Amino acid sequence: DQAAGDGIWSLEVQLPVGAEIEYKFTNSGAEGSWQPGEEFGAANRKVKIEGNNDGKQVFRSRFGIL
Repeated sequence: DQAAGDGIWSLEVQLPVGAEIEYKFTNSGAEGSWQPGEEFGAANRKVKIEGNNDGKQVFRSRFGIL
């Protein structure tokens, strides 16, 4: 989390080029529970890690908006 208390959460990870990642958000359910979560037609959000010149790729996602 880059700035505490701003309601924006961040995560930085190292992933191999070509990796296909699936993820979803939760909405502050009980600890250890994925409910309530996102309820879209697709089970998970998906992203493929692409290669580029500086080795970084930035994704911005919002809860409840695909």
